[in-house]
Amino acid sequence: MRGMLSVVLLTIPLLFLSGCSEKVVDGNILQDRGGLVDLPNEESPFTGTSIKRHDGSEQKESEGNLKDGVEDGIWTVWHENGQKESEGNLKDGVRDGVWTVWRENGQKESEGNYKDGVRQ
Repeated sequence: MRGMLSVVLLTIPLLFLSGCSEKVVDGNILQDRGGLVDLPNEESPFTGTSIKRHDGSEQKESEGNLKDGVEDGIWTVWHENGQKESEGNLKDGVRDGVWTVWRENGQKESEGNYKDGVRQ
């Protein structure tokens, strides 16, 4: 009985976590349909993380979150040499918050604050 209770107590959190896990997909397979992004053969807009890689490389090109088919949350873009190119927050698909841009050598080029897509 004690062993069975341990198994049940360990299984419940795993079931909860697996139900809450976020989808992470290759961003190159996502499709834009009328301003909403989804996976092929799925009817509902995509929610999860998109990761694109530079052509023929394992080096990330971009990574960010989508919520109900729209970019939402922190997005990061990298130069082909692996240095960050830009990073910032998107809210409902538009810049919102601090955005930073870097040159290929890693030197910061600019930084600005955005509200509803407009630089402040």
